[in-house]
Parts: sequence; C-alpha cells; structure tokens
Amino acid sequence: RSTTGLDPAIDAIVEIAKVDWVDGQIGAMRSDLVDPCRPIPSLAKAVHHITETDVAGKPKIDAVLPDYRAEIAAAHNADFDRKFLGDGFAKHWVCTYKVSLRIWPDLPSHSNQFLRYELGLPSPTEGLPHRALYDAFITAHLLAEEAKHMTVREMVQISREPALLTTLNFGKHRGTKIADAPRDYLDWLLRNSEDESIQFSVRKVLESV
Repeated sequence: RSTTGLDPAIDAIVEIAKVDWVDGQIGAMRSDLVDPCRPIPSLAKAVHHITETDVAGKPKIDAVLPDYRAEIAAAHNADFDRKFLGDGFAKHWVCTYKVSLRIWPDLPSHSNQFLRYELGLPSPTEGLPHRALYDAFITAHLLAEEAKHMTVREMVQISREPALLTTLNFGKHRGTKIADAPRDYLDWLLRNSEDESIQFSVRKVLESV
C-alpha cells in the first residue's frame, strides 16, 4: 500500500496491491488506486509519485478492500500495514522485515530494496519502488525466500513479537552490536527506552549472558 503519510489517525491509503502466494508459488497480481478523501502532501508524492489527479474518481478503500482480505497477509513492516488496514484484514500476519532479522541478523540493512539485491530476487517489470504493486512483488519473492528457512507458522509467531535487533542504530554506541554494548548501557536502555524492539532485543541479549 501507498499512503498520504505515516500516521493512520490522519492519513489514508492511496494505492493498494497484492501478489498471491499459493503453495509456495507466486500467483496473481492486482493493484488499485483509491481515493484517500484528503489532499496528498508533497512529501508523500515525492515518495510514490501519486497525485490527486491520479486518484480522482477512483473508488474508496472500503470498496476494494474485500478483494484483498486473506487468511494470512504478508508485508515488509507489517505493523504499519496493519494499522492502516485494520485487525480484521487478515487472521494472521507475516512481517518479512522481522523474519529477515532472524534469518540474516548480520546484514547491514533489512530494507526491501537491500534484500532484493542482496538475495538476488527477481525484479518487477513494471512500476517504481514505493508503488504498491512494485513493493508487493518484492515482498512476495522475499517471503518465498524466507520460507526456505522456516515454516509459515514460525514466521507468524516471530511477526507477533517486536523486531529482534542485533545492532544499535542510535546514541553513543551507534553501530555497536547489542551483545557487545556495555552492560550498564543495556541496563540504562531497559529503564529508559520506550522502543519495544530495543527493550525486546536487549532483554534477549541479557537473558543469554
């Protein structure tokens, strides 16, 4: 999906897409532009290049959403998609970002585009990065690659937990492996950080000591 911004309380979807994954095989693809019923900020246009002219006269999201609902939905950073699509969109979610952190923890990045090149995933023949179908295509092939390493059940369980980070991406120890950070700093993070992924990751490290 592409949106007018990052806050589901005030922003809305402007494009939605899916790539079916059935019995381990990439299947049918579909995308729809939708009317967000609000202006599209220039910052959002600069990312996905969708304008008010593109969505003029298009259906509202509620009109097309039933065609996208699934028993299991996958997305890269699925927590973000779930906030926009609602808890009833899918029974189970797979976050390909969280799963990639578990399978390839030492990679320098876990973005969709980095993983596309690092893993040699197929390239979409149409569209641009940050358009809904383009990103869905990459995510579907990433899911297929991750399924070589763990079951869908395992991926669903991992996706319910916070992201398991391996490296600190802020502060005076930026770039340091969490496992190599000073113990007193990790204790400080547990007391002061409001980031649930940091809390979760630090606890995992401390539990293994």
